[in-house]
Amino acid sequence: MKNFSLHSILIVLLFLVAISGNSQSKVKNKNAESLAPKLNDAKISTLNSVEERDEENRGLYYENQYVKERSKRIDINTKQLGEKDQRELDKIVKTLEVEAPNSAGYYYVSYLNANPNSVNIENLDRAFELTSDKTSLYDDYIGYYELTQNADKKKEFCEKLYKSNVIPSGVMEYNYNVLMSVEKGGILFVNGADDTYPIWVYQNTLNVRKDVTILNTDLLGVDSYRAKKLRDIGVGINLDYNADRLKFIISVAKENPDKPIYFALTFSKSVLNGLKDNLYLTGLALKYSPNKMDNLPILKKNWEEKFKTKTLEKSQENGTVKNLNRNYILPMFQLSELYKMEGDESESKKLKKTILKLAKEGGKESKVIKYMQERE
Repeated sequence: MKNFSLHSILIVLLFLVAISGNSQSKVKNKNAESLAPKLNDAKISTLNSVEERDEENRGLYYENQYVKERSKRIDINTKQLGEKDQRELDKIVKTLEVEAPNSAGYYYVSYLNANPNSVNIENLDRAFELTSDKTSLYDDYIGYYELTQNADKKKEFCEKLYKSNVIPSGVMEYNYNVLMSVEKGGILFVNGADDTYPIWVYQNTLNVRKDVTILNTDLLGVDSYRAKKLRDIGVGINLDYNADRLKFIISVAKENPDKPIYFALTFSKSVLNGLKDNLYLTGLALKYSPNKMDNLPILKKNWEEKFKTKTLEKSQENGTVKNLNRNYILPMFQLSELYKMEGDESESKKLKKTILKLAKEGGKESKVIKYMQERE
């Protein structure tokens, strides 16, 4: 067997890591997606069918177009939009204002499109009042009340989101394991919706690992929130976050070596690559450490004593779950080789079987098989 090294595995397998969806990437009511082709530069002023002439459906259609365009244009690593991309989104908002000014879609898109440093809740409240799918806005309220540091209201909407049962069990289990990968009092950088809101549900509704501080890439873009959040956890840095987010985040880790800083496996590949020589796998998170550390006992203990793995044994149909579950492959590879070195061939083979299952479901089977063969 080739030499065992976390960094060699991390470098080779980083292409497997599934980055979490943008916190504003949801598309509501999939039936509305087929109402018309993708928007072009010209304003669409006429919709043909009876259903499309209904203002609420027109609002929903343009809302979905806005969300899809935003997700396509936003930088996957920094979650930022360029000026040209923002202008294109502004056009959709203006079209919506003409086509469906009294719809939930118009008010919701107006809320999303606002400058994050001046966003207010009025448009979100109006969208919530008008929409028939109120559960789809629970996470937006959670994000807003996190930004405004209103703990009671954040808890209220976390409870609503939890009771709605809209988060797949596999996503909930995954995020439980993310929390279990972080030491007491840890600071965890996360990158989007799938690794943020479920964690807040655990912390605010189920009282699980409330000691972990969550730093979301999107929300940190709000100046007043970022300043207070970093001040509260004793992190100091003299850089403009929105000028170069990747540099800022990397600098937070490097300039605060006394802090237990972690990165979710869903995090930006550019950041993970920028810190790879000092990242140590502890489960579904990577700990930054300027000094060499033996992460294997921690990884093994977390996996064997803290993780929940029931959904990994089941066949998965949900796309988000299959996408997130790809991130188990990295710790499983390391554990399978560890078990093999310890002489536990049975456990090693069991993990490899699960790895192949997850790789197949996540569309990475051929790459994983090739990597396995190369390490034999």
